[in-house]
Amino acid sequence: MNRKNHILLLLCLLFVPGLYATEPCMKEVKSCYARLSELSKTPLGKQVYYVSYTVRAVSVDSSASLPVSTVQMWINKNGLMIKSRDMEVYQDEADVFTLLPRQKLILRSQTLPASMARHEAKRFGMIQDTIFAVSKVLSCKQNGALKTIVIEPSARAKERMNLDKLTFVINSAQGRIEKIRLEYTTAYIQQQANKVKVLEYTFNDLSFDYQGQKPAAQVKKKFVDHQNRLTAAYTQAGFKYMDNRKKKKDKSSDHS
Repeated sequence: MNRKNHILLLLCLLFVPGLYATEPCMKEVKSCYARLSELSKTPLGKQVYYVSYTVRAVSVDSSASLPVSTVQMWINKNGLMIKSRDMEVYQDEADVFTLLPRQKLILRSQTLPASMARHEAKRFGMIQDTIFAVSKVLSCKQNGALKTIVIEPSARAKERMNLDKLTFVINSAQGRIEKIRLEYTTAYIQQQANKVKVLEYTFNDLSFDYQGQKPAAQVKKKFVDHQNRLTAAYTQAGFKYMDNRKKKKDKSSDHS
């Protein structure tokens, strides 16, 4: 599974609207998810959301050395900013710039219209509802302030979503999720080149009133000049630039 899919899968989990359950442990997971689900709402005024999480993959091959990546995300009413070791994303109401440091590449594309974004969020939510609606709690154990809840999807859900088990570690006192652990099915593991059997997300920080860095209002100023040419700083650093926006009939728009 590539890094883009990792991020998409995490967003799917974060934006799930609710979990079907009658058991107290599942209800507690649902309560913690209510807090995370706030990330799917548009911040108000000068409000900035911030989340930091670490992704760790485990392979069936004990000798395989898989990278551990920490991702930071900032969201305000105008856009978002994502930073990790392998990728940076800067988005406002008009543009999305993706910086790939190892490839020395900067990509520019258009921001999805709000209607399309809502459609994508709904689609992801439907997929996650399918998982949790047919899942059962295997175990629920308290260890100090932390509670570990293991959920198993039905056989059909496992086949469709490639997930054998999901584990949530929650902080009962703070009402927050500390860790999400995804265990893949044997069939899916065998399909992967690196044979990843477990993907683990550890949440380092979460704030809905972040007072530090925030997404820029016009991200294009960071990367290109008024003629849509890469700025000297990135050119001198050896970066290449690709503009993947759909071309408008008015050729002057190319210089925006």
